Amino acid sequence: MDIKNESWRALPGQYADYETSDFGRIKRKAFLSPAGHRRKAKIMSLTIRGDGTASKKDTDPQRKSHGLYARCQTPDGFSFLAVSDAVALAYLHYDPDFHTIKFKDENPLNARLDNLYLVPKTVDRLKRKINKLNELSE
Repeated sequence: MDIKNESWRALPGQYADYETSDFGRIKRKAFLSPAGHRRKAKIMSLTIRGDGTASKKDTDPQRKSHGLYARCQTPDGFSFLAVSDAVALAYLHYDPDFHTIKFKDENPLNARLDNLYLVPKTVDRLKRKINKLNELSE
C-alpha cells in the first residue's frame, strides 16, 4: 500500500528487482516466477541489525545502530540491504567508495530521504581525526 505523496525509484545493479521510496521503504517489483506464476509487487519487511552499541573500530555516534535492513534476493543469493543505502543510491547518487551517509536527527532507524545527507569520506575522516586529537588534548 502506497502512502500519499510517496515516490518510488528503481535501485541499480544487483538490486534492480527492487524499488525504494523517499519514505524509507523497499518494494520488490512484480515478476513472473520460473514456474510461470505471477508475483505481485511486495513491500519488504525490515529488520533492525546491530545491538545499538558502537563497535570498537567505530567512534562515530551516528553508527551505534546499524539501522534498518531488508533481505533481498540478488543474482548471487540473498543479501541484506541497508534501507539508508537504498534511499541514498536511488535519490542522492550515493557512491560507497566516496561518501558516508549521515542522519540529520542522528537516528539510523529514520532512513527517510529528508533525514539523509552525504559527506565525502575525506571530510568525514578529517573530522574524526580532529575529534580524536581534541579528546587526547583534554
